[in-house]
Amino acid sequence: MDPSFSIIVSFSKNKRGIGYNNQIPWNIPSNSEHFHNITCSTNDFRKRNAVIMGRKTFDYLKEKENLLPERLNIVLSKSLQIQESKHLIVVSSLQDAFLKIQKRSDIENVFVIGGESVFKEAIGLPNCRKIFVTIVDDSVYHFDCFFPIIPDSFIFKYMSPLNTENHFHFRFLEYEKMVHS
Repeated sequence: MDPSFSIIVSFSKNKRGIGYNNQIPWNIPSNSEHFHNITCSTNDFRKRNAVIMGRKTFDYLKEKENLLPERLNIVLSKSLQIQESKHLIVVSSLQDAFLKIQKRSDIENVFVIGGESVFKEAIGLPNCRKIFVTIVDDSVYHFDCFFPIIPDSFIFKYMSPLNTENHFHFRFLEYEKMVHS
């Protein structure tokens, strides 16, 4: 059985836009902190979390400075040639990522962090249990990558108060998949 996982994403309120030209169109430090806190938190101090991303998301992170420390970075790519390490592995599919995670005893939580095609595939999988969203109020940016519509199988669980930082208004939301008994 595949491990359960969560999706974590920031998107624009009006268009569900997540990026343009392989860049995130906003700079919100507290959102970066929120992302770090969620994707790094474990209950077992001996374990760490895994983050699964497509190659374009990996390229964006590499350009920004480095991998996501404290987490196992799993990159989905059929062609990427890179030196793997204890913090980085490359697999050819989401299914291969889950198989690698299942064989490990050091992973507590799994997060899919983008981009568009990875989100589209992941959101429909039965083992997707939660979606953490930062929704950004903006209508002035162009987007060429978008987040899919959240399926009805997910119920709204939480919304933070409205925050403002660097002229951006945003909220943190959580959705959880309904469990049928």
